[in-house]
Amino acid sequence: MISNLSQPLVGAADTAMMGHLSDPALIGGVALGTVVIHFLLMIFGFLRMSTTALTSQATGAYHEGTTPLEDVQRPLQRGLMIGAVFGTLFLVAQPLISMGAALIMPASAPVEAYMADYISIQIFALPALLMNAALLGWLYGMQSMRLGMVQLLLINGLNIGLNFLFVLGFDGGIKGVALASVIANWVGFLFVLFMIRRQFAPYLIKITSLTNALSTAGWSAYGALSRDIIIRTFLLYLVQVSLLYAGGREGDIPLAALQLIVVIFGLVAYSLDGFAHAGEALVGAAIGGKHRGDLRLIIWRSLVLAGLFSLLMSLALWLFSAPLLSLLTSHQPVIDQTLALWPYVLCLAPASFLAFQMDGIFIGAANGRALRNGMILSFTLFISSLFVFQQMTLTQGLDGVLLAFILYLMVRGISLALRLPEIVKP
Repeated sequence: MISNLSQPLVGAADTAMMGHLSDPALIGGVALGTVVIHFLLMIFGFLRMSTTALTSQATGAYHEGTTPLEDVQRPLQRGLMIGAVFGTLFLVAQPLISMGAALIMPASAPVEAYMADYISIQIFALPALLMNAALLGWLYGMQSMRLGMVQLLLINGLNIGLNFLFVLGFDGGIKGVALASVIANWVGFLFVLFMIRRQFAPYLIKITSLTNALSTAGWSAYGALSRDIIIRTFLLYLVQVSLLYAGGREGDIPLAALQLIVVIFGLVAYSLDGFAHAGEALVGAAIGGKHRGDLRLIIWRSLVLAGLFSLLMSLALWLFSAPLLSLLTSHQPVIDQTLALWPYVLCLAPASFLAFQMDGIFIGAANGRALRNGMILSFTLFISSLFVFQQMTLTQGLDGVLLAFILYLMVRGISLALRLPEIVKP
């Protein structure tokens, strides 16, 4: 949870840097540019999630003596290889990515210009970002949460520090925000790769063996799980794109307010994901080691803890709404617009905790099909309710958007919870 919280703080710092400059369009530029980069990252979210699921199950089986050591190594090898290849391809395709983003998410001319500036530099972080995802997934699968925390705190702490240096110190603007991310992610990748080689040397005897990485063993499971996660993740980010698209149609101030809500939701989501990531590692190890009694206990305790923590988060957001928003922006119209929507913000944590926890459980179980089907159902409901709510007199504008979003979060969790018997059955 500590390491996860550092991730949305980077987004909050990016938004705050732009929010205290003279042009509100800078917030929108960061918002849309971040959506583009995160969309590319989330399409490759399987590099983290598939690696965690398959590593945790292989580790549990290896400790029971039912699988060879190579099965523990292969998810990391394959994740690093895929991340390096596709990260490089994205660098080459950067002009096309910027053009496509402007077509898909049209905004005012200043916002589009700032978005293009952000993408043109941030794209150089993508190879490191993708390979860092594979490293983090393997660490979670090995239940090395402490080294995973070191990785994220190093990258995100350095990112935030360089934000202040480049934006406030050198007046780098939106390009300074992007450059901070590039440097932080490459430094973090090299450092954690070195630490993994030191700490897990017995598990990495054949880590440089291309033959082991490309062997047919395990590719079908890796491919099937990754395919379902890609579909699920694509729909997940279509939801966020729809949110910001709806805000952009209302004008720069509503878009900025919606971006602040998205940043706050990031704080909620990444905090609750601490329980989900623990669930991934422990559920996978319990299934790999065939410890069904432990599996039921892990699921129950993680759900209770996540639910209680979601209520505490809503209480904190209720008590500290004004100081939180003043940290993110100094533009009073943006603050006023966001406060008008604050009741929806208070519902985000209780509405979403079940979805995040179910994601962790089903990822640990390597049940990508359930994740995919649950997302298809909830996305379909989101698009339908978004259209209906925006037509209703009492829910014009962003009210209808946020109502649809909360309903979508609840359905995501419930649809997966109904399939828990598939995971816990003997």
